[in-house]
Amino acid sequence: MLLSFLFLWLTGQVLVGQIIGVVGQIIGVIVLDMGSCANMTLNQANVYSVKPETRNHLNTVYMVCYYLGGALSSLFGTIGWTLARWNGVNSVAYALLLIALSLFSTIPRTNKNLIMLTYR
Repeated sequence: MLLSFLFLWLTGQVLVGQIIGVVGQIIGVIVLDMGSCANMTLNQANVYSVKPETRNHLNTVYMVCYYLGGALSSLFGTIGWTLARWNGVNSVAYALLLIALSLFSTIPRTNKNLIMLTYR
């Protein structure tokens, strides 16, 4: 996803209005969508690997958090566009992705699966 936003920033910033810029934006969106779909598939596989009686509850929590994250990201992206146009949108995307990556890398592996282990 980081690479797709880099690609989107480069083609949106440097080549706007040219056919290469439009094609670059389309490719960037496709790569971003592929990353998002892969993320959703892997997370849903984790949700459905727990006990059958707890799947609905865990799936509800996951989907609420997923859509809240999407709504907040849209809000921050709009603020980024208002403040700095295309650079602002991409800065917000990088900031959010780096925050998520830093949280993921600093949480010990045993705690990442704590919720999943309690439902298995």
